[in-house]
Amino acid sequence: MDRRSLPLVLAFGSILQGCPWIGGCGSFERTEVVSLSQEDLDDLVVQGRLQARRAVAVDTDTDTDADTDTAADTDTDTDAAADTDTDSAVDTDTDALDTDGVQPPLVDPTGLSCQEICAAWFDWTEVLDCRGATPDAGDLLAVECTVDDYCIGGRLHEVVTTPTRAIGPDATARRLAQMAHDEWASVAAFEALATELRTHGAPADLIRRVLAAAADEVRHARDVAALAHARGGVVPRLQTQAPTARTLEAIAKENVEEAIVVETWSALRAHVQARMATDPAIRAVMQGIADDETRHAELARDLDRWLRSRLDAAANARLDAVKADAIEALRQQLATQALPDETGFVLGEPSPEQAAVLLEGLAASVWRA
Repeated sequence: MDRRSLPLVLAFGSILQGCPWIGGCGSFERTEVVSLSQEDLDDLVVQGRLQARRAVAVDTDTDTDADTDTAADTDTDTDAAADTDTDSAVDTDTDALDTDGVQPPLVDPTGLSCQEICAAWFDWTEVLDCRGATPDAGDLLAVECTVDDYCIGGRLHEVVTTPTRAIGPDATARRLAQMAHDEWASVAAFEALATELRTHGAPADLIRRVLAAAADEVRHARDVAALAHARGGVVPRLQTQAPTARTLEAIAKENVEEAIVVETWSALRAHVQARMATDPAIRAVMQGIADDETRHAELARDLDRWLRSRLDAAANARLDAVKADAIEALRQQLATQALPDETGFVLGEPSPEQAAVLLEGLAASVWRA
């Protein structure tokens, strides 16, 4: 039997057996202008994304009885909170007070680089480029960020628009919150896909399986959201837009990118997490997700066969090129993206080096043309 026709559960088992360290998802470039108020900046500090930095308040009062506890004054006493040293422009002491005894903002926007702001605002992304922009009315500053976004998992569709950022007290909570969002995105993706397949006269069994997958994703979203909420994470609200009429080739292209490549990788990664996560609650949830996502990846292969059967040779050649490009993009993205060690251990996610081994297994046993 050709290894490409092996059921994915067997192919995955073979790959995992070849990884002695065992006991998703692609990327996309986007540019977005972010306008921030002082409250937004302070929130980034509270969430641990931006370091607290306060400007030193200058005391111009010449009264000799001036309070020597103010953040800075004109006294040259070395015990003052700030002196003429060039480091006095920024005070990292979060207990500093201004000259009126009022707690100042956590972040002084002066001197913040656009790279620093973009990296803080967009979690788990690589900042490719940035520049200043015009802030909205009432905001302090704005930056234009071009980032290589890390898609955590799940199937996407053109109806799903750019999400807002996940919120949480630490990287693990935010990661789980983003995962829950992506599971809800998969619900919308499968439901929209079912409607499109009906329009194009797809077999009833394929449509039934697509709707069953949507129901699976509802359960995934709720289970992962519960994990996120338990750690203080806030799931971003799903943003969608009205679908447009698409050709079979456009649907097939998305199926290759989002399902043949991304969802198949996500399914294999979920099996890894079900074995490697240090949190038993996460392991249990990921085992259920792994089993379902493996079926979804099989569905993607069946969809690919049906869609290709309706397209000509030139269109099929274009789909082959799309798959090769998507695999390479995923390989490069996983090589440069890594979670903090603690978060990776808790969630059981493979390191970039481990991910490379898993991808080679998929390339040899599942993706080989």
